[in-house]
Amino acid sequence: MRTRQILFALFVAATISTACGNLTSHLSSLSNGPAVVSSGNPREDLIKWMTGQQGAKSFRAHSISTSSQGENTKDIEFVAPDRYHFTSTRKNGRQQEIIIVGSKSYVKSGDRPWQQFPGDIGGFLTSLRDPRTVDYLRKSTDIKLIGSDTLDGAPMWVYEYTFQFDKSGSSEAAHKSRVWVATADGLPRRVDTESELSGVASKMTTTYTDYNSDIKIEPPM
Repeated sequence: MRTRQILFALFVAATISTACGNLTSHLSSLSNGPAVVSSGNPREDLIKWMTGQQGAKSFRAHSISTSSQGENTKDIEFVAPDRYHFTSTRKNGRQQEIIIVGSKSYVKSGDRPWQQFPGDIGGFLTSLRDPRTVDYLRKSTDIKLIGSDTLDGAPMWVYEYTFQFDKSGSSEAAHKSRVWVATADGLPRRVDTESELSGVASKMTTTYTDYNSDIKIEPPM
């Protein structure tokens, strides 16, 4: 469970990006609104924008991951400070949902009815806003600007960074991410991540939408 929490935190941290200052004026001309100003320090901007996502009141995320073990689709809704709706769909079509409201957690697998989980599993998803991700980013290597792009008609900064961490004292997990960040607000809109853990390679594409929108998450029972 601890390893899963760290991987999930890295996955979310991978969705925040940065750019060099010499690109700001160009991207400003593409945007209909004010562009977020880059300091020209990719690492510090990355940390700043990650903190910005952690400060969002709500958002939705959709991810598709593939590996030798198959394909999984995940959808997450988040409402600050502690409400989550997590849906996972496997290749075989089996679906699982988790709703967390404060210290209470509810689980639904397939066609089975909702059940309250006998314990607090909030830690499984609270890593979305784990401040320790700042430390992970400070240890990341090779943070670099790739260039400018548009996503759904909006101007973006695009960058890549790599990260490795020792998961067990004897082996490492490697992550390489490419991130699209909106110049209008400095929040991530897409992240492509390649990871390798215990010899298993995987790829994940995640899109983020509906920042600070009116999302309702209530106990299902």
